[in-house]
Amino acid sequence: MFEEISEQSTLYIIQNGKLTTKFSKCDIEQLNGILMKMEMVRMSRYLMKYLHFNDNSKAILNRESPSYDQLYKVRPLLEQF
Repeated sequence: MFEEISEQSTLYIIQNGKLTTKFSKCDIEQLNGILMKMEMVRMSRYLMKYLHFNDNSKAILNRESPSYDQLYKVRPLLEQF
């Protein structure tokens, strides 16, 4: 599959006079790996938005309060260390 993609990509480049470089099977495999990695990063950002360490409904939002904790959202994680 990657061999065919590399041949067709090289053919397209030559036909359009854009470059004289050939794409190897290895180049296409690396590109595929990069694209997969990028997709995982995008997915992990989506999941990260739902990752919480503390109950936001119990947070003290008043910064003037003596009980206010700037690190409230990550406090349980910090206490583990």
